[in-house]
Amino acid sequence: MATRRSLRIANRSCPAEREEHEEWRDWASLPVDMVGKIADLVLDDDLQGFIRLRAVCKPWMAATPNPAALGPQIDHRFHPRRWMMIIERHPAGGATLRRFLNIDTRKVIEVDLPWLATHTETVVVGSARAPEGMLVLRDELTLVVRLVNPLTRHVVDLPSLCTLAAQQLDGHSGPIPKEFRAGHKVEAAGFADRSTVVVYMRGIKAMAVAKPGDERWTRVEGFDRVLLSSFTFQSHFYCVVNNILNKVVMDPAGAAPPRLVAFAELHDRAVNMLSMVDDGGKLMLVCSTPQRCALLAHRQPRLRLYELVLELGTPTLRRVTDLGNDRAVFTGELGALLLPSIRYYHPSVTSNTMYFRFGPFQRYLGIQRMHTNNGSFTISYAPMPQDDQAATLVAHLLMCVTRVHRSA
Repeated sequence: MATRRSLRIANRSCPAEREEHEEWRDWASLPVDMVGKIADLVLDDDLQGFIRLRAVCKPWMAATPNPAALGPQIDHRFHPRRWMMIIERHPAGGATLRRFLNIDTRKVIEVDLPWLATHTETVVVGSARAPEGMLVLRDELTLVVRLVNPLTRHVVDLPSLCTLAAQQLDGHSGPIPKEFRAGHKVEAAGFADRSTVVVYMRGIKAMAVAKPGDERWTRVEGFDRVLLSSFTFQSHFYCVVNNILNKVVMDPAGAAPPRLVAFAELHDRAVNMLSMVDDGGKLMLVCSTPQRCALLAHRQPRLRLYELVLELGTPTLRRVTDLGNDRAVFTGELGALLLPSIRYYHPSVTSNTMYFRFGPFQRYLGIQRMHTNNGSFTISYAPMPQDDQAATLVAHLLMCVTRVHRSA
C-alpha cells in the first residue's frame, strides 16, 4: 500500500509527466523482503549508509532492524568497523563533540558523545582499543565499563571492575581509592566471542571477560603478564606476550574459566613494538625492531609485516614484502590503521608505504617506503606538527594510533 507521503509525491506530477518518465517508482511501497535485501547490501558497505537508508521513510524504517534498540544485546552487524575517532589535543567541539573518520572514503563527521559531558567517563583510545569501531568507556566513579556505538548511540553496560577485587574493597565506604582506579585502568579491550568482552589492565597485569547481564568480571586463567599488543579479529581477541601470538579461548559450556592459548610464534626476537590490523579477512602484524637513527640520536623502528596463514593446518606467520600499489599502513603504540586504497588520500599519502610514530613526544614521524622490485625499503623522517591546526592529514592519521600529549 502506498503511503501518504508517496502519494503526495506522485500527485505533484501530472499523468503526462509520469508517462514521459517511465522510470518513476513508488519506492516507499517496495516489498518488505526487497527493502531488507537492499539494506543488507548497504550495511555490508557502511553502517552510516544503513542508518541513512532507514531514515528515508517510515516503511523502510519498519522493514529494517533498529541498531539503536538492541537492549543489552551485542550485534556485530552494526559495529562501525570503518570509522575511527580522530584524537586531538584540544577537540574543537568542546567536551562532548568528537570527529570520526571513515577510513575508506576519508569522510569526516561530528558525533556528540554525551557520556563525556561530566568528565567522569574515560574513553579507551586507539585503534586496537576500539574493537570493531566500538568505544570502550570506564565510569570513573563506579568503574562500570560501557560499550558505546558512536554512530547508533547504542550502549551496553558491563559490570564494575570493582568485582575483580571484592575482598580488597570489602568494608570500604566512600569513593573508590585513587590507587585502585589507577591499577584497574583499561589499557585494551576486545571481543572473545560474539557476546563476550575482554578488558586488559596493565596496572595489575590482569585480563578479564564479561557478558552483558553478568554480575562480575571473570579473570583469564593463569594470566599475569604485560601485553605487547592486542587486537580483535573476526570476533576473537588476539594478543602478543613474550613474542608469542595468543588467543583468548572461552569454554562453550561455561564450566571452565577463559584461558590464553598460544597460536603462533614471532620470527623477530628483537621486536619492541607490535600492532595488528585486519587485512581484508587476514590478520596482519606490523612489527618494529630498533635501528640507529642519526637524526633522532637514538634507536628508531624498522618495520616488518607478517600475515597469519594456515600451512598444513598449522597457524604460521608469513613475511609480507609488498603492500600493493594502492595501500598504506599507519602504526603506533596504540595500534595500526590500514588504508585499503589511497584514492582519497593522494598525494598526502603514498602507496606501498608505512608511516609510524611511537610515543607522544617523538617530534618526527617515520616514513618507510617498500620497493616492489626487490623487497627492499627506504626510511625517511619528517617533522611532526605540534598543533592541531597545523596537523597534516598524515599527522592526523598517526594521532589515531599514538598517544597524544595534552599540554596545559
